[in-house]
Amino acid sequence: MGERRKRWMFAVFFIGCLASLAATVYFGTKAFYVEPVNSEENETYQTRVALVMEEAGNPYWEQIKEGAVEAGEEAGIYVETYGPSKANKNEQLETMNRMIESNVDAIITQGIDDPVFQELVQKALEKGVPVITVDSDVPESGRRAYIGTDNYEAGVLAGEELLQHTEGIQHVGIVSGSAETVNQQERVEGFRNTVEASGRVEIKDIGYSGISEIGAAQATYSLLKEEPDITALYGTSALDAVGIAQGIEEIEGAGDLYVIGFDTLPETVQLLEEGTIDATVRQHPVQMGEQAVYDVARLNQQKHVPAIQHTDTVIWRSSEAAREGGAEQ
Repeated sequence: MGERRKRWMFAVFFIGCLASLAATVYFGTKAFYVEPVNSEENETYQTRVALVMEEAGNPYWEQIKEGAVEAGEEAGIYVETYGPSKANKNEQLETMNRMIESNVDAIITQGIDDPVFQELVQKALEKGVPVITVDSDVPESGRRAYIGTDNYEAGVLAGEELLQHTEGIQHVGIVSGSAETVNQQERVEGFRNTVEASGRVEIKDIGYSGISEIGAAQATYSLLKEEPDITALYGTSALDAVGIAQGIEEIEGAGDLYVIGFDTLPETVQLLEEGTIDATVRQHPVQMGEQAVYDVARLNQQKHVPAIQHTDTVIWRSSEAAREGGAEQ
């Protein structure tokens, strides 16, 4: 093989490697969001906390982030936020492990019902890093505290709302964010136990949205196509109500369905005001983020932190939405 040909092949190989590396970096950053750390700003804080979100950009998690960052500024705690661009349990766990290895002072994250999560919590504790869960809890993991909704009771509230505002036999379809997530399981269980005890409600099936608006719309469409006698729908994650409304629109002659959603994002409140959905379960995600960071500050001061701190949960209807004029801030 001639010398010129060898050089040409080497150049092609080298360019190919560079292109592959560039693509890996580009798509890697697209798949997983990491808020950049300002090292100069970080140096002004004595405590560094990692908030590992279920999904970056998700409006519900953005409210948790908002509360955490604001509380951090007040308490002198630096809050870094991380999260996959789309909900992915494995990526959450991998990120949590990296945060432990990077010697953060505390971790705030969603409780994940997985042995790996429990192992990571124990690993963090061995390094003196407390883990505080928000949104969903795994009490047996050894986490230091849980701040958030009593998710089973939230499901009970939704079930009582359905029973109070409907009559006769009801056939219900459920749209849940995930089959694996603890809080989603508890919201379904509380609802199921409440409505089935009445003897007049049958849960026909459960569809899963993947905690996305389009996923909720697709799940709703499938439920109504497969179970045309459905008279009510219940969505258990923040974007489900919006997707449910879209899915109903796609079914000609779907009828007047009773719809209960979850959370008070602006889109959900608008649906309430329009009468497109009937009710939603209101959480306080900003309060979750705030309280979690304040608890880190208390731990730093060797103060007592309760293991379970339930935030308020209520049913919102169109009247409440109109009176207060929007979502939780």
